[in-house]
Amino acid sequence: MEVVLHSADGDPRLREWRRPLGIFVATVGTVLALEAFHRTILLGLFFDASCLTTPSLVGAGAALMLIWVDRLNRQRVALGTELERRQREFANISATLESRIAERTNEVRDRDRALEQVQRMESVGQLAGAVAHDFNNMLTAILGSANYLKYNELDRQESVEIAQEILDAAHRSAALTRQLLVLSRNRSQGDEAFDLRTAVGSIRPMIERVCGEGINLTIDVTAAELPATGPRDQFEQVVLNLIVNATHAVGRRGNLSVSLKPCEHGALPEVLSASMKKRFAELRVTDDGCGMDSATLQRAFDPFFTTKPIGKGTGLGLAAARQTLRQWGGEITLESSPGKGTTARVFVPIGGKAAAPRARRRSAAASVHAGRERLLIVDDEASLRKNMRRTLKQCGYEITEASSAEEALGVLRGGQPFDLVVTDVVMGGMTGAEMATEIEEEFPDLKVLFISGYAPDDLFEALDAPVEMLSKPFSPKQLTLRVRKLLED
Repeated sequence: MEVVLHSADGDPRLREWRRPLGIFVATVGTVLALEAFHRTILLGLFFDASCLTTPSLVGAGAALMLIWVDRLNRQRVALGTELERRQREFANISATLESRIAERTNEVRDRDRALEQVQRMESVGQLAGAVAHDFNNMLTAILGSANYLKYNELDRQESVEIAQEILDAAHRSAALTRQLLVLSRNRSQGDEAFDLRTAVGSIRPMIERVCGEGINLTIDVTAAELPATGPRDQFEQVVLNLIVNATHAVGRRGNLSVSLKPCEHGALPEVLSASMKKRFAELRVTDDGCGMDSATLQRAFDPFFTTKPIGKGTGLGLAAARQTLRQWGGEITLESSPGKGTTARVFVPIGGKAAAPRARRRSAAASVHAGRERLLIVDDEASLRKNMRRTLKQCGYEITEASSAEEALGVLRGGQPFDLVVTDVVMGGMTGAEMATEIEEEFPDLKVLFISGYAPDDLFEALDAPVEMLSKPFSPKQLTLRVRKLLED
């Protein structure tokens, strides 16, 4: 039985559409949002509170809510599934991309290594060819001159001339090996105090001979003192290398200028601009020769790079010069353009007090032959031992030889007193440095002079005493003077 509630002041026509309108509003409100359901109820009450108590209205609203909630859940699950799928796809794409990047990086790295290896082998090949060519020339001169001396009866003057040819070839070979060793070292060796002006002045005759008569040479050296501490011989070699390069660029006729003066900080290259506490001198070599293009200028300091014909250069001069100067705390730069010549600027750190100019050592040379001390010579090369024994014995020293460090230690432990040990560094078995370490412990007053063509610095880390080194190759005079100096010190 249907119960109808009538408003006391209501209109019967209004009551006819109020019920369906209330049902419609409640249903729409339920469908739109659960959160707003209470607002729909209020609207329904506004139209007719009796409609909310109708079982059909309540059932319909509940059914619609369940349907809507189920639909929301399905959509949430679908969205979650889609999100997981997209995340998996993104992860797969990321992994694939990372794998491809890693593969590409490895390919580029492998190509770079292969290119580097090819360039290294090319450099080694250039070095081998150039060095072999130069050494073969010098060895041919040495062998030819030595055989001529051996198989011919010559007068004194001719014998001296041929011997000088042998010495010149040997000196050129020594200069080439020094350039190679400069590139392999990470510090300068053989430092001494000297005035840069004195060094340039001492090689001025050589500079003039290299330039010859066709080149107009100008040398301008400052009057101010330029004291430096470094490898003087290598500095002189740097200057001569620059002069030789300039003469090749100029040809038979042209202009070449050399200047040496203090350098203002504003004129320093960028690499030295931070050295505000240091003072520098600048040596400048300028020519009006053929010059270099940008590509050649960029490679000018590369080891083994040369624009000279085969046999005319090894490409080590500028590379060795820069290595020497950087080890010294200096720098070298080039400015050049085709047809306008080249300017080489050498920056050398200066400071302190320069040593007195080199003098002829008449007293030292005279005392060379006055030795009567006992010397122990240690070298695994028989020809070197024979040469040193002959030279030192001629000076009056008593000589004992050993072909290895172990043999030398046995001689020393046998009780014979010695004043000096002259030893090679790198030998088969125990090294000269290892032998010197044991000598320090057992014979602390015995002095040691090392001779070596090349010795890594870490070989001497165990030694407490300063290392006395005479670099190979050396002349008989260099050997006897160094021995005498150590004995007198």
